Amino acid sequence: MRLALLLLLLLAGGHALRTAQPVVWTLAGSDSSAGAGVEADLRAFRCLGARGCAVVTVLTAQSTTGVAAVLETPAAHVAATIAALEADLPPAAVKTGALGGAGAARAVAAFLRRAPPGCKVVVDPVIASSSGRRLLDDAGLAVLVAEILPRADVVCPNAPEAEALLGLAPGSVASPADAAAAATALRARLGCGAVLLKGGHLAGPLAADVWADADGTFWLAADRVPGLGAGGAHGTGCVLSAALAAALARGEAPRDAAVAAKAVCGAAIRRAARGAAEAPGAAEAPGAAEAPGAGPPPADVPAAWPDHDGAASFPRAGLEPPSPPFPRLGEGPPMTLYALAATAARCAALWDAGVVDVQLRVKDATPATLEAEVAAAAQHALARPAARLWVNDF
Repeated sequence: MRLALLLLLLLAGGHALRTAQPVVWTLAGSDSSAGAGVEADLRAFRCLGARGCAVVTVLTAQSTTGVAAVLETPAAHVAATIAALEADLPPAAVKTGALGGAGAARAVAAFLRRAPPGCKVVVDPVIASSSGRRLLDDAGLAVLVAEILPRADVVCPNAPEAEALLGLAPGSVASPADAAAAATALRARLGCGAVLLKGGHLAGPLAADVWADADGTFWLAADRVPGLGAGGAHGTGCVLSAALAAALARGEAPRDAAVAAKAVCGAAIRRAARGAAEAPGAAEAPGAAEAPGAGPPPADVPAAWPDHDGAASFPRAGLEPPSPPFPRLGEGPPMTLYALAATAARCAALWDAGVVDVQLRVKDATPATLEAEVAAAAQHALARPAARLWVNDF
């Protein structure tokens, strides 16, 4: 119910994500091609209305085709950067990414031990780049596991990272059942609040992520986006974890924050595909990401969220692993006429009278009133399979 409500509230006006601007830090590596790392994180923070700050833990020399060199930021400089920000811009949430080695990792761990009360911690346990270059040495990995992951509210590994953290053979997490079991096992082993295991590496037509917390598991799935080539888009894991941190900083419940993060990431992937299609030479090399000498395009985060393409990017959520056919939001009988209703009760009466499309029009209400009416209308709609609910034109 909360997931349906979040979707409707975001499209109805996004008031839940447009309150006072929170400060969110990224403690991660710098990508010289600006497709991933702190550069991608800062774009994602801004997309959700958060003020971003950056603590650069590792410098990479990379292009769109791979990482050429890696340099860990000296631990003393990482600690000095953290101290400078602490005094002036204490965070509501932090996101960690590539840490490079044990020195930077220890500086990050020391900060997490004294982080402000209520500060949310999202960890993207980056061990290697998507091109295969190692971004965390063995000593740094030991610090990550012992001192950082247990303090995380959410850990966001992909399948290879989950395998490495669990000591599994490469390729062991290959199916939805494998992913759910790995997410549950990781949460138990690491002692973190929740695990969001990203499904981009799993086979199948859907990009399905699984969430595991104290209440069990649930799934977030979206259609894979064509036109990007085999490499997909660059920096998607950074965008997802950064958007999750920003949504948590806004006060969203953890599962609702995951829905918003998946939606922002989906929008960024679709924008990357459009950019690839419009790039010079795209006609000769479909999916510009596959053109000779060019790697995956960066996940192109919208300037703000929700954007005009907001409805299409919402993931589908459920307690069971998703499977095709997978209808898009709004698919079904074509809309001709629709009714307007000022209350959830009136929406229910119209659906019971045979109307399919009903708009709940509550434009001048307080946020609390709007939330209550949308919650009630969503509950009525969920009980009527043929019903389609529109909220203030969405």
